[in-house]
Amino acid sequence: MASQKIIFFDIDGTLVDPIMWEKSRDILASIPESTRVAIKKLKKNGVMPVIATGRPKQAILPLAESLGISDLITSNGQEVVIGNKSVFQNFIQQEVINFIHKYSSQQGAQILYDTTVGLVSSMETVEEEAVRALMENEIPQQVMQVLVNTEQPIKQIFPMKAELSDIKIVKSGYSYYDLLPKEISKASGIAHFLQETGTPVDQTFAFGDEENDVEMFEFVGTAVAMGNATKVLKEKANWVTKEVWNEGIYHACEKLRLI
Repeated sequence: MASQKIIFFDIDGTLVDPIMWEKSRDILASIPESTRVAIKKLKKNGVMPVIATGRPKQAILPLAESLGISDLITSNGQEVVIGNKSVFQNFIQQEVINFIHKYSSQQGAQILYDTTVGLVSSMETVEEEAVRALMENEIPQQVMQVLVNTEQPIKQIFPMKAELSDIKIVKSGYSYYDLLPKEISKASGIAHFLQETGTPVDQTFAFGDEENDVEMFEFVGTAVAMGNATKVLKEKANWVTKEVWNEGIYHACEKLRLI
């Protein structure tokens, strides 16, 4: 396996067309057909596709199954799955979660906690089946990351506090932010993955579009930014492909002679 090439794919804005997603809210229908064809050709050529996402594992299993991918880095590197088996999990210290939960409640912030038993919400009512509302006086346990959806400046909700000194805030979308340990990223998840599989870094590629892909881009052998990626990420990339909705993944895989 040491000589096998591996590609780490972000989901939102990379595997998934954000325009189609906004219209349909169907994540499987938002994967361009050209991307599905590219994934099949990669596997046929002996290239391993791996999902590397900020999303929790349970939230992406249908997408992974749809693409025939069983290797995952989820929760921004807090969990690593190889062959459908979890080989690594990391949690935010409980005292930090206690502070975040209490402080965010005082600020009126509505947040999600990514836990080993799924997503739990600070909201009293939730619309999504995959999310459970916290019971009164319940404090989330075994949290891998905290997800915040807000159009306010994130620092208004979580200003620098001593209790958060070991936590970083990463922008993962237009109004989405992820809170996780400073030493954790998609890159640290990839490092665990490569250690488990015995793969050298120079055999790795990464595709992404947002700022939570920066560390991943700095770590892998070849970094490919989608045409719809942020300026920050494009500056970190070795190569910029077309937009996700313009056959960006297929185009890049073809140009890089991976398919």
